[in-house]
Amino acid sequence: MRKNETLEIVIDEGKTLIVNLLNIGHVHADGYRWVYFELNGMPRKVYVKDEHAESAVQVIPTADPSDPQHLGAQMPGTVTEVKVKVGDVVTKGQPLIITEAMKMESTVQAPFSGIVEALHVSAGDSIKTRDLLLVVKRTG
Repeated sequence: MRKNETLEIVIDEGKTLIVNLLNIGHVHADGYRWVYFELNGMPRKVYVKDEHAESAVQVIPTADPSDPQHLGAQMPGTVTEVKVKVGDVVTKGQPLIITEAMKMESTVQAPFSGIVEALHVSAGDSIKTRDLLLVVKRTG
């Protein structure tokens, strides 16, 4: 849509949404922007990702819970220390990453022996639940 353009969207028989785009805000550092519009005459705004804008903020991928090699964050917090680097050989139970949440430290340990294949965080990064911290490829 273009600014001041109006669309009529039929969502069901006898139900039509009238959308009028009022304004598109500037791109923020995280690659999102506010979009202001009217929906059936009522003002609305949404914060949307601009797929064409580059983000200055590093986005941490989400861990796949069905992949045992993906080690994800169990709770939101901050990474305080990363004890490994890509290519390191790790053993089951070895501390890999130290996180902090609500003044409590937590240690992410290797669930099995393997090799660190990818590292997605570094000390000081803020993390959310299920953020992919690192990938450990099982050996043996």
